[in-house]
Amino acid sequence: VKEDLQTLCFTGSRKMAELVTLWAREDARLSSALLADSISVYRAGFLPEERRAIERQLKDGSMKGVVSTNALELGIDIGSLDAVLISGYPGTMMSTRQQAGRAGRKGGDALAILVAQGNPLDQYFMHHPGRFFSRSHEHAIIDPKNPYILSGHLLCAAAELPLNEETDRQYFGNLIEEHLHDLQSNDLLRKTSRGWVYSGRGRAAEAVSLDGMPGEAFRILCHGKLLETMDRGQVYREAHKGAIMLHQGETYVVNEMDLETHTIRVTETSVDYYTQPLKEVDLAILETLETKEFNGMKCAFGDVEVTEHFTGYKIKRRDTIIGIEPLLLPPLTFRTRAFWFVPPPQVEQSVNAADHDLAGGLHGAEHAIIALMPLHVMCDRWDVGGLSSSSFGNTGEPVIFVYDAYEGGIGLAEKAYEILPNLLTSAYELVRDCPCEDGCPSCIHSPKCGNDNQPLDKEATIHILKKICCETKKSGPASIHPVSEPASS
Repeated sequence: VKEDLQTLCFTGSRKMAELVTLWAREDARLSSALLADSISVYRAGFLPEERRAIERQLKDGSMKGVVSTNALELGIDIGSLDAVLISGYPGTMMSTRQQAGRAGRKGGDALAILVAQGNPLDQYFMHHPGRFFSRSHEHAIIDPKNPYILSGHLLCAAAELPLNEETDRQYFGNLIEEHLHDLQSNDLLRKTSRGWVYSGRGRAAEAVSLDGMPGEAFRILCHGKLLETMDRGQVYREAHKGAIMLHQGETYVVNEMDLETHTIRVTETSVDYYTQPLKEVDLAILETLETKEFNGMKCAFGDVEVTEHFTGYKIKRRDTIIGIEPLLLPPLTFRTRAFWFVPPPQVEQSVNAADHDLAGGLHGAEHAIIALMPLHVMCDRWDVGGLSSSSFGNTGEPVIFVYDAYEGGIGLAEKAYEILPNLLTSAYELVRDCPCEDGCPSCIHSPKCGNDNQPLDKEATIHILKKICCETKKSGPASIHPVSEPASS
């Protein structure tokens, strides 16, 4: 920006977009206040008029620098830029190329730089650049039978043209009539002589959540002025009472969180710390759809129910915890799909014999597997969640779960289940080859861990994954057993 190159910086999260904007403005202000004012942030949650204004300024060249989430990746005409910075591998080659392609659309010289972060996937590519540059684009994974996804499509389709349950069955499947009546009972659709039409308030698209957690929109207010909107999941993570949140490069503290009126009240503040939520996850297996074995290791895929308990939040200054405060919030519960596996008994025995921490090893393996899922499945690590336990449920067996972080599931865990040996091998090589001693953000530490990355044991993680990978290679192809339907009485 100082060299008069119109620049777009992509980041992986809303909070990071706000932070990079804040830092860039502070640095630019040392040279020119005018230059600092020509740097802005762009992300979901802003009011429509705010987003349109930034888009116009980008297109006419008056905005010299913008920090954005993937909200500016495609679908919006912002003209041609001189340079693009990609802060961290976006998770897919498709996104990487799309973001890089925002620069140079006028046909002249342009610059695109990928700045790797310390997470496992970024570091994997930094150590294997040939694999990065030779990768082709991915194939999208989606489960069109997911009732939550299907309902959203029906809602938006009815807002454009009336739907007919008979003629439109070819597009939406045999469950279309059931979903139409469900939407009608929620006052979102009504049946007319022309067909089913949208009857909800506001735009239909605004009633559809894209982050996997359907729910009401919460309004973020500062002295009565609407700053932005968030869904319940985002509010629990970013706008709970006491949270420090960022908006347009400015810092706010959350003073009040009203779950009945869906209102969050904030005030401006100036602090040198930030907040990070603490979360505990419970998981229940609802139905096992398929099982398979790797020479004694039991693996399964099926429907699960996930319950997230937000128990408190950390107050941090850089990497130092300066306080922990409790939270009392209703749990978030959703049904989704997962794969899980139980290491063979000899793995647990050998870990204990080596005086390693079994729970820390399973937790580390869970993090490594999730971190490298985007290497094998078109997803982001934030699209999936995980749970590990050294003694799960009534069986008391050690187990690792990986689930879709979307209501109903979207096929990510299912695809990973299909290629589980390759995924486990990648995870093992990642942790084994990391030069750190006790675990770090490049191998088994996770930025999304609700347990503050505790417990973790790198040696136990290597031990578990090595044993599993060696055994699965010896055993050859897995034997797959679809679970039969229960006999009717």
